[in-house]
Amino acid sequence: MKRSTSAAVFLSILPGLGHIYVGQVGKAFLLGLSFALTIRMLGEVSGPLGIVIPFLILYAMVDAHRAAVEVNRIVASGGTPPKGPDFGLTKWWGYILIGLGVLFTLENFDLIDFEWVSRLWPLGLIALGIFILRRRPEPTTPAAPSYPEPVPEAAQEEIAGEESGNV
Repeated sequence: MKRSTSAAVFLSILPGLGHIYVGQVGKAFLLGLSFALTIRMLGEVSGPLGIVIPFLILYAMVDAHRAAVEVNRIVASGGTPPKGPDFGLTKWWGYILIGLGVLFTLENFDLIDFEWVSRLWPLGLIALGIFILRRRPEPTTPAAPSYPEPVPEAAQEEIAGEESGNV
């Protein structure tokens, strides 16, 4: 499916969204995480760290445009664009985002207090690690041998007979 380059660039105003649109979920996660961490560090560190944000946004826009052009080139030539890793979590990401949205909304209305999050967030990393380790590995198909298969003796005699003209 062709992707709009202008939509990819526009969505990249929030780094990572343009890459999700194009299908590069891993890169989108890293861009979004670096954007969020940069904003978080701005509140704690004094200095010229704020200059990183415009460059990060610009990089996200240019790279999302490049990725959309590449996907469109592959689709135009009749191929299928490479599917980025979805980590098998596509449905889970939806549930997690809905849950976080509900929690943040409740916190905005002062119905819950998020002070506990600053102490317990590493448990989320532990749970994710356990989930990854407990997943069953995907079956791998054996690689084709790089050497020629041996020809059975009966076939060798038949080939030798054809070469000499005796069939």
